[in-house]
Amino acid sequence: MTSLMFISCFYTRTDYGKIRFKSSRFSIKPNSNKEVFKIIDTTKLYELVDIIDTIYNQRGYSMKKEFLKFYDNGRIGEFDAYEKSDIKSLDPKKAKMAYYNFDGKTLVVQFYFEHPQGGGLVKEKLYKIKPDTLEFMSGSLLSKYKIIDLPKEFLVYKPDW
Repeated sequence: MTSLMFISCFYTRTDYGKIRFKSSRFSIKPNSNKEVFKIIDTTKLYELVDIIDTIYNQRGYSMKKEFLKFYDNGRIGEFDAYEKSDIKSLDPKKAKMAYYNFDGKTLVVQFYFEHPQGGGLVKEKLYKIKPDTLEFMSGSLLSKYKIIDLPKEFLVYKPDW
């Protein structure tokens, strides 16, 4: 019982089982620089479409579905699914929590990942902006996200972290 109480001090879970840490657990602070909105659009969704190992120029990674939703307060929701006909598919309680920060030069995002052998924080830096994609680098991995328009009715949610 004591160990259960000790563990629960580090994080909580949403109704959908997604972990919520205190923001102090992340090494970046939530964004407060409004210039970031020249780069990202909080009315769009970003779908992961490719991951490339730039050292070996290989795409050998199993691609899971992943969608990013940026919010205006330095938060990002990482979703496993998005259904155009289901507004509840973008309920932030169904997302993994993440943060972004823009220092005027570099946009950095930080995610927490879970793995059976452990988990941790991953930082990615914006690498390239194209009219229809954002590209982020983390080590030698290049992640490409296609920009998707969202219906206005999907823009009602605020993150719970």
